[in-house]
Amino acid sequence: MIARVAHFLRGARVRIGIDLQTRPPVDFAAKSALMGLRLSMVCLMTLSVALGCQVYVTEPETTFNFHDKSQIVGPSSLLPDWHNTMVRANDEHQLIENCLESEDACTRKTKPLRRLILRGRDLSPQQQLTLVNQYVNRRRSYSRDRRTYREYDDYKILKRQEWSTLLDFIQRGGDCEDYATSKYALLKLLGFEPQHLRIMIVYDKNAREHHALVAVFSNELGTQLLDNDNAIFRKRPFSYRYVYSINENFIWDHSLDKERKPRRIPLKSSR
Repeated sequence: MIARVAHFLRGARVRIGIDLQTRPPVDFAAKSALMGLRLSMVCLMTLSVALGCQVYVTEPETTFNFHDKSQIVGPSSLLPDWHNTMVRANDEHQLIENCLESEDACTRKTKPLRRLILRGRDLSPQQQLTLVNQYVNRRRSYSRDRRTYREYDDYKILKRQEWSTLLDFIQRGGDCEDYATSKYALLKLLGFEPQHLRIMIVYDKNAREHHALVAVFSNELGTQLLDNDNAIFRKRPFSYRYVYSINENFIWDHSLDKERKPRRIPLKSSR
């Protein structure tokens, strides 16, 4: 699914006349100076720790803005797999709401969620985020995508079959995207509005792969990111680069962010 959306966004950029091959020139002198500065900082931090000083590391500022409409690509219906999952998720939402109103309306699948959601609705927004993040993350049924390919005239792209809904995930687990959609659904049940929720797809430079997490906005807390290791970030982690985000209404392309730094050139392996 991630590759399919990347292909879609790439096509959209070609249609509006953006040269995808254009890259900023690499200033090797500046890069060497930066590496020297980083080494000096590491030495300084090591010395500070040895002397018993308190060291503070500041995370980079987030470049993600919930109110920026310039990055909207189009409605979520442009991605049929995601749109169909949201249709099923909204049907589940109503089923769970009926269970919350009357325990007699609960099914075997929805009854375990009743106590969690009713208890969660009495918590503060920050406590709700922690509750949802830990509830979903403690389910250890993590699995990789079932990978299938879609063939075109002269190429093929990787696509996933379907995103999981909340009840699907509880029953059989899933990958990072399914963890994110489950948190999205639970936060809606706790009262968060869809316009304040997004599935955020990032590129993890450390793991060298794409990853999904949930972005949540509130006037009280600002923007926060819910990750799979129970971490809740107020700012973008250094190793993450925003790629695109989606909710049940729209798709946003973040790969053309003005504040994005030039991609680092990896050294070739000697093997």
